[in-house]
Amino acid sequence: MCSRVTTMGVVSSAVAGAVGCLLMGILMVALKERFTGAPTLLSPLLGTGVLGGFTTSSHYADDVRLLFEEGSPGYAVGCLVLTVVASLAGVTAGVYATRAALGRRSGDGMTA
Repeated sequence: MCSRVTTMGVVSSAVAGAVGCLLMGILMVALKERFTGAPTLLSPLLGTGVLGGFTTSSHYADDVRLLFEEGSPGYAVGCLVLTVVASLAGVTAGVYATRAALGRRSGDGMTA
């Protein structure tokens, strides 16, 4: 039986998720700490709308479902963990990098 899910497809979904979350961290800090006068709906428009679509979460979830259906539960769980860890690392890196670029530290009384 030929697998409908390829390793490259899973890895590319994880990378897209991590990059999207990196950009999400940058966007949220920039809007909340630098561009405080930005329109209220700009954050959900760019965050949920643009970057939410970019992260391909639905594609990633479908790949994991297919892996379970094809009898590869270990690989499916590994993909779940990899994507979540990569996404959390991406958003954290985005927050810290943007705060560093703006000259602020995380210990300045602001939360991530």
